[in-house]
Amino acid sequence: MIISLSVWQGRISPVFDTARRLWLVEVETGREISRREEPLSESMFQLRAARLSRLGVDTLLCGAISRPFAYMLARSGIRVFSFLSGDAQEVLEAYLAGGLSGSRLAPCGCGLRMFRFHGGR
Repeated sequence: MIISLSVWQGRISPVFDTARRLWLVEVETGREISRREEPLSESMFQLRAARLSRLGVDTLLCGAISRPFAYMLARSGIRVFSFLSGDAQEVLEAYLAGGLSGSRLAPCGCGLRMFRFHGGR
């Protein structure tokens, strides 16, 4: 499984729609196997979604994200956990431990949201 985090200066990027860097973390049986950082230069939602799919991303952990973009990613089969904040390493560790629901990882006034597409293709 490949988990992607939008990262800015070691923290979760405030807004995924304009994020410029990603961590790609390969995970097996709940443990990190490898990690690399990738630039994200595409600005159009369709190109960004296609790029994440080509990179093999299964799950995206990010800050704020526009609803249309989140649904586009979900329709591509990518699970999106949005409105996260804080140190990127802490967010990754919390996700791997199953603890993303903790309010300290979500900015004040926002709740963790997960987007999944339930319709047919």
